Amino acid sequence: TDQTVQYESSDESVATVSPEGIVKGISVSEVPVVITCTYVPTGKVALCLVTVESRVKLTLSPTKKTIVKGRSFTIKKTITPSKFKNTPAQWKSSNTKIATVSQAGKVTTKKVGTCVITCELVNYKVKATCTVKVTKVKTTIKLNKSSIRINIGQTYKLKSTVTSNDTKTPSVRYTSKNKKVATVGKTNGKIKGKKVGSTIITAKTTDAAHATARCRVTVIRRATSLNLNKNYAICFIGGTIRLKATVKPKSASIKKLQWSTSDDTIASVDQNGKVSGLQEGDIYITVKTTDGSNLSDRCYVRVMEEIPASSVTVAQTKLTMKKGDTANLSFTLLPTNTTDTVSMASDNKRVATVTDAGKITAVGTGTATITIMTTSGVISTVEVHVVDLNKSSIRMRQYDTDTLVVTGTDDTITWYSANNRIATVANGTVTGRAIGTTYIYAYVDGCKLACRVQIVSVNNNQR
Repeated sequence: TDQTVQYESSDESVATVSPEGIVKGISVSEVPVVITCTYVPTGKVALCLVTVESRVKLTLSPTKKTIVKGRSFTIKKTITPSKFKNTPAQWKSSNTKIATVSQAGKVTTKKVGTCVITCELVNYKVKATCTVKVTKVKTTIKLNKSSIRINIGQTYKLKSTVTSNDTKTPSVRYTSKNKKVATVGKTNGKIKGKKVGSTIITAKTTDAAHATARCRVTVIRRATSLNLNKNYAICFIGGTIRLKATVKPKSASIKKLQWSTSDDTIASVDQNGKVSGLQEGDIYITVKTTDGSNLSDRCYVRVMEEIPASSVTVAQTKLTMKKGDTANLSFTLLPTNTTDTVSMASDNKRVATVTDAGKITAVGTGTATITIMTTSGVISTVEVHVVDLNKSSIRMRQYDTDTLVVTGTDDTITWYSANNRIATVANGTVTGRAIGTTYIYAYVDGCKLACRVQIVSVNNNQR
């Protein structure tokens, strides 16, 4: 406003000057502009060289940041043109209770909230800001299994998926509620079954959120073998058969089995192994374990119509046996392709017993009738006589006599001595002859009974 001073620019296309002496850059130029200041009353002149350069710009990266409380990060500043990159900057936070900032641009969070970090190039009065939002830690963890079943000694590795709003994904620590049942690796999640039982494996993040996930672990003793009682069986149309499966060891934890048929139009099977014949054909009945041991066995089953027996023919209708002996009945079913089976029974088990396989055991003297019956109702019988001697050994003097009796029969008995020089026998009466030992035999319907006879001196008073 002082009219006694005049200002003038040497190149107004580069820079202008106002009457008040305010210089304004118009265009960038490497050649300096001369600003002349003349004091009119005296004509004295002062000069100022002005170089017009590009405007200084400041940018920050990032301009916005969401970060977990307690974490820190560094803001990067960029100054253009590059020749001003070393221009001093001043950093400050709008709320140091929420976040502080160092003069190197490192931001450290303090508590949850939002604040603004400002960077200023003081010499050029240029500013840039970054909005910082401080949040609580939010972490979630998920396991690939919520429950598993493993065998004693078996291992399984759990896998965890962790998501977090933190700058660094937290690590995971694993623990077992019952280490006697199952252990787990502290950092790798590897589970090992120790004994039969159940426990909980807990996975927890190590950050402030302590996110948690759990997996129930059931430790079992798995089956080591599975066998059916038959590998081939016949089932009649309209009939049933029962297959039996044996699981080992007996201490296996899960004994439940799964039964299936290869063709349910031919035969069906229930979950107890009961097979029902439906129509003619051949199938497989398969049984499997359900404890994860993946064991199985199968039986080939032929389904057919029944062929009833027309007759039962026995090799002997009468049989004489010595008490304590055993014998096997021989019989034939006709027709030879009959599907009938037989059962056998004794009417006097005090005399003789019999199995369905035809094994007779002579129990006591007397008579018993063995009945053979087919499933279609055909019957045949065998009469069994069980006999015995009243004595199994005799000690007697020369010329003395003793009597042997065959019990359990009224049939004809044939007697003879193995050595008539030592002892003779007639109708069961034994007479001592010479000193020595021999045997007296009795024959009844092909059954041979024996008694050991010892003859001592006539002068021996001890019998």
